Amino acid sequence: MARDSAVADFGRRDGKTTGGEHPSPRIVEHLARALHGHAELSRSGVNLQHELLASAAPIYAADRAGSLLFANPGYKTLLQGRKPGDDVKRIGDATPAGGTDLVTDDEPNVRLLSPEALVLVEREMGSVTLEHALEFDGMVRHYRSRHFPITDREGELVAVGGIYQDISRERAIAERAVHAQERLEDIARLVSDWMWEVDRDFNFTYVSSRVMEVFGMHPRLLLGTDIFELGVFTEGDGEPPDKSLRTPFRDYLFRVIGADGRARLCRLSGMPIFDTAGAFIGYRGTGTDITAQLEAEERASRAQSQLAAAIESSSEAFALFDRDNRLVICNTRYRDYLPKIADLMSPGVTYEELLIKGAERGQFADAAGDVDAWVARELDNLRDAQGAYEQQLNDGRWLKVSDQRMADGSLVCLRTDITELKQRENALRQAEESSRTARESAEIANRAKSDFLANVSHELRTPLNAIIGFSEIIMAEMFGPLEQEQYKEYIKDIHDSGTHLYSLINDILDVSKAEAGKLDLNEAVVDVSDTIDRCMRLVSDRATRAEVTLRRDIAANPPQLFVDERKLKQILLNLLSNAVKFTPPGGSVTTTAQVTADGWYEIAVVDTGIGIAEDDLATVMEAFGQVDSTLARKYEGTGLGLPLTKAMVELHDGILDLRSEIDHGTTVAIRFPKERIRA
Repeated sequence: MARDSAVADFGRRDGKTTGGEHPSPRIVEHLARALHGHAELSRSGVNLQHELLASAAPIYAADRAGSLLFANPGYKTLLQGRKPGDDVKRIGDATPAGGTDLVTDDEPNVRLLSPEALVLVEREMGSVTLEHALEFDGMVRHYRSRHFPITDREGELVAVGGIYQDISRERAIAERAVHAQERLEDIARLVSDWMWEVDRDFNFTYVSSRVMEVFGMHPRLLLGTDIFELGVFTEGDGEPPDKSLRTPFRDYLFRVIGADGRARLCRLSGMPIFDTAGAFIGYRGTGTDITAQLEAEERASRAQSQLAAAIESSSEAFALFDRDNRLVICNTRYRDYLPKIADLMSPGVTYEELLIKGAERGQFADAAGDVDAWVARELDNLRDAQGAYEQQLNDGRWLKVSDQRMADGSLVCLRTDITELKQRENALRQAEESSRTARESAEIANRAKSDFLANVSHELRTPLNAIIGFSEIIMAEMFGPLEQEQYKEYIKDIHDSGTHLYSLINDILDVSKAEAGKLDLNEAVVDVSDTIDRCMRLVSDRATRAEVTLRRDIAANPPQLFVDERKLKQILLNLLSNAVKFTPPGGSVTTTAQVTADGWYEIAVVDTGIGIAEDDLATVMEAFGQVDSTLARKYEGTGLGLPLTKAMVELHDGILDLRSEIDHGTTVAIRFPKERIRA
């Protein structure tokens, strides 16, 4: 009962909650003891503590039921320093046992702490620290509160007290520090550089995660590692860094062997760190992996050297001008081609300056007499810069000029010496002119020959007709018998000679017409089998006298041909006569006719005669061409039969094929296209 009355006397006066308006001395004493640990206070001490509590941070005291017993002005300001109608909102409490509510004078029985928190304070008899985010007029302020037990002199718990500290500034600084740390970490992840810090002994204390991509090592593996053991400083602006260094350094090459065993090169920059007393405590800095960059530069340098060597060794003159038409590079051959302006070909000289000086110094033959107009034309060509043209130099040489404008505006100029080509062109032109003149002369001569042959043939045919006709009358003894047998032999020789000469004249005329393209066709459907039979009958007497056997190998009812019948007979008679003439006694001549697998109609005359050497095949196909051309040749003839036969076959769109072998005979095949075959 004594304890309960003491608690009641501690917390209440006149049956009401004090609310902190007039706190009892006992409250102040116990609250001060809880805050400051004083055992006993005099009356003046209590007054002093009351004044101190009144001017301190927000402080409250509540009984074990959670009802407010004391609130200093700061606490009341925290609760009541708001506009009417505004709410104090608990934004986010971090309590070990639930949330907390601030107590107001209007609601004296509202619990400050949750029952669990009160039990925790009672059980542990220790302080509970909470944080609050409170919103006032749209502004959020942060507080840290410490709630603690209030005991009497015997150590019995009689109340709970709390003190609030405004930590908005501290919280803002902490948040800024967190944001700065996050920003630093984001930058460290995003930038291509890796960041590092070392202590006074140059051992790593921090390495950013980017180092994983550079060296293939996890940052944790580098912590505590001496930076001079990780790699070697090779070069930079001044002496390489060492452990005695206390000044900033920048862009030193740092060679490191990565986890894959491959050497990597970085550029390191560092800044010394000093504490508030000015003592050196380490370095912090950045590193940039330039391995790929150096390798690319080395490749580019090699490529540049190779390109320069290729340009220099090119068989063509080469020059490169920038987008402003200023010379960038040219090879020796370009200078050699233009020796009068070679001394001007330095980087930076303009294309126009080279043209003007070259024209003035007589480098270009076309510029003679009107330099300004020539330069203007060349500049017009340069503006197009898409094609090629020829340019003559003053020494008689010719250059092919090829200028090409690139996508970036630069100009590639190629010069090719085409002097020999021009000379060959001139020679060819002259040869063509001579050939044309010779061809025209030949055509004139050929026409004259044809006219001459036509006239001669006409003049010869008239007396030959009379000779042949009168000799036939005499041979027939139409006006009486010839007394002498010798006369009969003479007249027969006269008739045969006239007939032979008449046939020769006809052949010559036909060859002339064929050469002039004046042979005409009188086409009709022809029975090939019947035509072959009639031709064989015409040469049968000659074959009999020569003791040569004539044969035919033709299928029954062969297809017909759409051809000129008279010319087909002439073709067959020429082939059969030649075959009989060049086949020795006991030999044979065979005529065949068939449709080939590829659809052509083929007529062939095959003999077992003396044959023709392979080297002489082309000769016998020429007009008047004979293998034995001496006057004492064994076989008579003009050499017109095969050329005339070939011309007449080709007039039908056909082909003549000659195959022969010495002492094994000759085969002459004529082939007509399938368009001429009729069922």
